[in-house]
Amino acid sequence: MNNLKTSTSLMEIIYKPYPQQELLHTCPYEEILLEGNRGGGKSDCFIMEYLKYVGVGYKENWAGIVFRKEIKELKELIKKSRKYIQNLCPEAIFNKTERTWTFPDGETLTFQIAVNEEDYWSYHGQEYPFQAFDELTSWANAEFYLSMASCCRSTVAGIPKKRISTTNPWGAGHSWVKQRFIDPAPRLTPITEIIENPFTDDKIEMTRVAIHFDLKENIHLLENDPKYIAQLNQITNEAKRKAWIEGSWDIQVGAFFGDVFGKDNIIEPFKIPDDWVRCMSMDWGYSKPFSIGWHTISDGTIPKYPRGAVIRYREWYGCTDEPDTGLKLTIDEICAGIVEREHEPIEYRVCDPSMWDASRGVSMAERMQEYNLHCSKGDNKRQAGWELMRQYMKGKEVEPDVFVPDFYVFSNCVNFIRTIPDLLHDEKKLEDLDTTQEDHIADEERYLIMSRPFYNPKKASDSITQSNFWKMRDKNAKERRF
Repeated sequence: MNNLKTSTSLMEIIYKPYPQQELLHTCPYEEILLEGNRGGGKSDCFIMEYLKYVGVGYKENWAGIVFRKEIKELKELIKKSRKYIQNLCPEAIFNKTERTWTFPDGETLTFQIAVNEEDYWSYHGQEYPFQAFDELTSWANAEFYLSMASCCRSTVAGIPKKRISTTNPWGAGHSWVKQRFIDPAPRLTPITEIIENPFTDDKIEMTRVAIHFDLKENIHLLENDPKYIAQLNQITNEAKRKAWIEGSWDIQVGAFFGDVFGKDNIIEPFKIPDDWVRCMSMDWGYSKPFSIGWHTISDGTIPKYPRGAVIRYREWYGCTDEPDTGLKLTIDEICAGIVEREHEPIEYRVCDPSMWDASRGVSMAERMQEYNLHCSKGDNKRQAGWELMRQYMKGKEVEPDVFVPDFYVFSNCVNFIRTIPDLLHDEKKLEDLDTTQEDHIADEERYLIMSRPFYNPKKASDSITQSNFWKMRDKNAKERRF
């Protein structure tokens, strides 16, 4: 560890990196994700990566900060840091109030809690060339993580810049972390983005990479706790077990719709009959994404799709390349985009109730009418809406334990298919979604589904016949229009 006041032999006893850990210590890139199953030695690794630059002459300019979302887990990280720092640099002082290690030459390593994107403003304008985010998927969106990139800097030339995160696939942020680090390229393959410098004509190359850690490589843990894997294997939640043991990203993480939405709901696009009812739904967003979905209602003439089934055939998701970040379009720009995309008669539209707010002048719903996009206010009952969505997704039982869905989505609606499976339960209200997630498409779909009655006959002799049901649906649709 360079000039830390300890012997090489002692360092080897305290920390001897195995191959994946060595990959971090030799990695030339600034933004690195250490991902894999539980117990892979990821957090030990980033602590030692920080210490690698202590005592080499950077002094107080080498400032590090470690973030965790929960205080209990942060205390565990601090405890882990003591094991290394007190042995390798006994002169270092830890301030409990500030949660900061200060080294003899002035270097600092701070441990802090960060709950959401608003916490960024506590660090705005500060310099932390070393940053670590432990269990990155515990943050439901990327806002705090991306904002802190502005603090990964130094006014002193030559100071290394490091942004290191650890995670396993389980957590509220599964989707955005997977999209940023896992989907674009295989592990150890650099992911490069070209960013335009707003002040010059130069283009800046930004590179990130993911390194896979495997518990089987952590011989120290397996030797000291041979029952660890067996304990993980007792987890009853299959998705969590796959995440923690296999490090699998191909899971549905505590999914709200995980037991009702799957491959049977996703279909290839087909030519929709001209006489099928078409409808549209919209969830408003500016700094957060807006979502617009176009749907058709099966009349039963294609036997594969039951009469009354909802089919989502087109979408427009107002999101940038960064997950959960809006395009910041005005309502007029969105209306123009809708007009450009629609080439078919739309029976009715249901929209976000907030669009009827006229406290600042003309409401957005009124602006839509000026574009001949007449709409009605969506039903915003959350729990009832989610339950109805689940009923549509699961569908009707045609044989014991055999269901035919009443909701389908074309495979080209990629953002619906990306976001819906990853939505989680609210930990305090299990009947509702965790609203810190990328739930805009779900809200938009809920408005549409709540505009439909749901018919699920148990017997042929039900008091409501199919014919009467269809008449009720037509009557309700007409009443919903302006």
